[in-house]
Amino acid sequence: MHELLQFLNHSGFEYAPDFIGVDEKSNRECLSYIDGEVALRPWPSVLRTLSGLEQIARMLKQYHQIVVKFEPIGAKWHLADRDTTDSCIIRHGDIGPWNMVWMGDRLVGVIDWDFAEPGTILEDLAQVAWHCIPLKPPRRSTEAGVASEDIEERFDFFCRTYGVSKELVLQNISIIHDQEIDRMKTHGVKGVEPWATFLERGDLEVVIEDSLWLRQRYNLV
Repeated sequence: MHELLQFLNHSGFEYAPDFIGVDEKSNRECLSYIDGEVALRPWPSVLRTLSGLEQIARMLKQYHQIVVKFEPIGAKWHLADRDTTDSCIIRHGDIGPWNMVWMGDRLVGVIDWDFAEPGTILEDLAQVAWHCIPLKPPRRSTEAGVASEDIEERFDFFCRTYGVSKELVLQNISIIHDQEIDRMKTHGVKGVEPWATFLERGDLEVVIEDSLWLRQRYNLV
């Protein structure tokens, strides 16, 4: 993760904190501070607008164009169920509103890179669409402050702005759903964090509900 953050900062990616070093006394990592507020529910007004989605899509585009050149050497990942391949990038791994920092109406940072891991660009886009459109049952989108009737317009706009087909994103949301369900069932029950906490607070049922809703809404197999 430290190598990734240093690479991103040296490559001109402005949204990630920089790795400063490890404090010898506390043995804790030191990162640069990103001033602003994370998007907790209900979301800040900018994230409920197309402007907010546009900024997220353009940030992701820039990240993907840069990180595709990053080559981790001898890296050991938090979980051993993902391996690097020629089609992989290093994903953030936990990218959602709770890890996006806003200063007023401007996206200024993405934090908590602890679970960066091998994955695909489409999986990155799928995770953002799932959580930031959000492609969730009406009750869940309403909690974020997004009316269910606005979901499709937001999804269309996000995909157009990035330059990706909705169909590919939808297919990969299902992949992300299945992965999260499997990790909670496999690692959460063994006490591996953060999946143990996810399991304890009821996230398994939430993801299953989201998955069923998505498959029904878009007639996914």
